Parts: sequence; structure tokens; C-alpha cells
Amino acid sequence: PLVAKPGAEHAEVLGFFQDRARNWDKNAPRWPAEVVATAQALALHDRISGAKATSEPAKMALDRQWKLQRADGAWDWLKCDWPPSESDDGYGAVAALLAATAAPGYLEGNTEAHSRVERIVSYLGKVKDLPLHHRLHQAWADSYDPRAMAPADRDAALAALLKLQRPDGGWNLASLGKWKRKDGTMNEADSAPSDGYATGLAVLVLSRCQGASDATRKGVDWLRKDQRDSGRWFV
Repeated sequence: PLVAKPGAEHAEVLGFFQDRARNWDKNAPRWPAEVVATAQALALHDRISGAKATSEPAKMALDRQWKLQRADGAWDWLKCDWPPSESDDGYGAVAALLAATAAPGYLEGNTEAHSRVERIVSYLGKVKDLPLHHRLHQAWADSYDPRAMAPADRDAALAALLKLQRPDGGWNLASLGKWKRKDGTMNEADSAPSDGYATGLAVLVLSRCQGASDATRKGVDWLRKDQRDSGRWFV
């Protein structure tokens, strides 16, 4: 929705998510991840569109994600050994947290949703070695609702992120988590090149949490310079 005239493709994708949220009783979701991802997409769309209240489809997806939440605050997430998004339950927790906090007005007066968010935050506080990648999503959620992350934890995550900015102005995904290759060896974060995903995420989170800075300007410069002719970036 940040594009002035999104066009038919945008309407088609948005309609797909809205249709899924409205019809899960007829065509059940395959995994909890489908529900959480749909809630996040619709909630962020509402937020970025400037909506004053959460749309009906987004609210349906958010309400359904709570039905799938475990007692410990997390979800049974996809674990395909595909980091950063499909390898641990922590990512599902921060994705759901971002969905709930981004949805315009959703948490206002919603005691049930508040208690569910508290469960997520409690869960995230107990996870050992939660990847910095996931902490950045939690900080992103905190930019919408300060209950999403303790200030000291947010500041520590952002400080760690700033230290990882490369001389060319970008960031690389290998530095945002301790993930291994298929052969069991560690990714070499120090030598891996900057990439579009990590740089885009870093600029987004830093901008939302701290505003524009030399670090974000250098990141944007990298994104402009390294975009391919196709419109894509290497990751």
C-alpha cells in the first residue's frame, strides 16, 4: 500500500489473504504458520494503509491465531531447517507479536488479546539464544506497542545490529543468527557479502525504533546501489 497506485497484482494478493481469513471454517488452514502469517500480512496492511481500526479479515485472522497458541505462549511452527523463518518456534512467536501490535486499535480494551501478547513476551524472555533476527522483529513490534519488549532488551538488540553493519553500508543474514549449513558447518558471517534481506530489515527496524541516522542512510545507499536490473537483490 505504500505504492501510489498498487494495481491489480496488489489487489489479487490482498484478496487472497482476506479470503483465507474468511473461509478457514470451510477450508481449514494447513498449519498454524498460515494463520499467523495471514494475520501479520493483513495487520501490517491495515497499519501502513492508515486505517483507524483493524479490518474484519485481519481481526478474524488475529482472533484465530490465539486459538492455536500454546500454553507457553508460542505456536507449533514449521521446522523445515530453513532459517530464518522455518526453523524454530521463536520466529512464529515474534511473527504473531508483530501481527497483534501492528493491527490498528486491536489491543485497545481487548483484555484477552493483551493476555495473549503477555504470553508471547514471557515466552521470548525464556528462549535461550533467540537469533538477533527474531529480536529485531520483536523490536519492530515494540515500535507499535511498548509492551512488546523491555527497553533494555530492545536497546541491546539495536546496538548489536549497528555493530554488524558492514563497511559497504549493508548487513548480511548470516550475521543475524547462528545458523549452520546443510553440512553442519557454520555460516561465515564475517566474510559473507551484504544482502538485500538483512539490509532491508535492518534499515526498517532502525528507522522505526530510532529514526533516520547515518547507519540507515548508508543502508539505503547500499540498497539503491546494489539493486539488480531485474529489480531484485541478492540474498
